[in-house]
Amino acid sequence: MRPIVHNFPSLISAIVAVLGLFFSWKNWREAQLRRSDVLAWSNRAISAMTTLRLVCKLGESYFSSRELEARLKELCVETSILIEQGRMFFKNVETKNHGQGKEPAYRGFRPLILDHLLVAHEISLRWLDTDDESRKSMCVLANDHLQKFVSLVQKEVGRSRTASKEGQTVGDRIEIQNLMANVARSE
Repeated sequence: MRPIVHNFPSLISAIVAVLGLFFSWKNWREAQLRRSDVLAWSNRAISAMTTLRLVCKLGESYFSSRELEARLKELCVETSILIEQGRMFFKNVETKNHGQGKEPAYRGFRPLILDHLLVAHEISLRWLDTDDESRKSMCVLANDHLQKFVSLVQKEVGRSRTASKEGQTVGDRIEIQNLMANVARSE
């Protein structure tokens, strides 16, 4: 039997290897949890921003004025909450001078990804008190900022590749009238 002193380097190497594996696993797990949390948050944000886009597009031609007001108030609150929750994932860009008297989460400049939610919040807040021309501009803004937000989120949590070949296949041009005509012919 060999004395423990001779096995000491092997023992140290084994301990270092086990600790390395543990910390690697822990870092991987934390990254996965953050990714999952950001994905859940971004899904709620996409839902709110898509709802706002539809509310703006359809307006009173689809919603009663009472329903429209309720939806917009709900979106105003929801987008405000999402902005604050987003601060957990996306910290302000700190500078020497900007916001130094504020709480730490509010010092510096807000990250771009949260700006898109802020635009949605402002639209939901102001929609009812604005004229038709301004509403048209707000509709364009709601759509543009939704698309920009989705693009940023896709970079943050989206897959770099699809899992299947079908996921890479280019979609067809959708013309509902042609699709409906094909259904009618097959009946």
